Amino acid sequence: MDMSKLPPFPGYVTSKQFLPSFQTLFKDLGDQDACIQLQEVSQRFLEDTARNTRSSADEFLKSLYQDFQVPHGTYHFSTMRSVAYHSFIILTHAAFEAALKEAIKQHCILYRVEGWEKKVGGKDLAPMQQLEHNLSSSIKSRLVAAPEYRLIEYYRHLRIASSHRTQETSEKAVRAFSKIKETDILHFKKYLHAGDAPNAPAGLSFDDFKLFTRAIKYYSNLLNEALA
Repeated sequence: MDMSKLPPFPGYVTSKQFLPSFQTLFKDLGDQDACIQLQEVSQRFLEDTARNTRSSADEFLKSLYQDFQVPHGTYHFSTMRSVAYHSFIILTHAAFEAALKEAIKQHCILYRVEGWEKKVGGKDLAPMQQLEHNLSSSIKSRLVAAPEYRLIEYYRHLRIASSHRTQETSEKAVRAFSKIKETDILHFKKYLHAGDAPNAPAGLSFDDFKLFTRAIKYYSNLLNEALA
């Protein structure tokens, strides 16, 4: 057997043709990942260049803004880096959630599902929660059991906390992070190029983005198997 053709860990596969929404997601994530990776490379290059000129990153950044006549909001490089890492999670989750919403629509059309519930007790359910609420126990069990389920839920709450900054949303993000098990973390460590993630909201890094986008691509196999 050609080992190079085996799916990477965790080895999730789908026996069905990918729904159009997931096919679009893979392309969108590929394009978006490339842009985000370019931004990270640029940030690291800036820091390295600043060190070589014996300047602080903030001082060097200020000089670049002035040289290129680019409007600026802050010269604090560390602040911008933190904002960037949160934005990477926001962008990645937006692509995933849009694809999952469309996949649910495609599932309902394909199987002529009526009465798919999007609300419980007057409250909207996130797409992942809709799966848990509407799918049969036998189908949803593998989705919920996967470590990626808890990871995606954490980054969903982090996205909400980043966009709607309240004490309540921040606390929910922290609680979602606490639900990630030690066995989940060991699972993610086996990912190719896993890095040091997931991290708590206050310690977000580029590795969180790398883990998130990779987890989505792997987990989409399970989602497609459940919905296609």
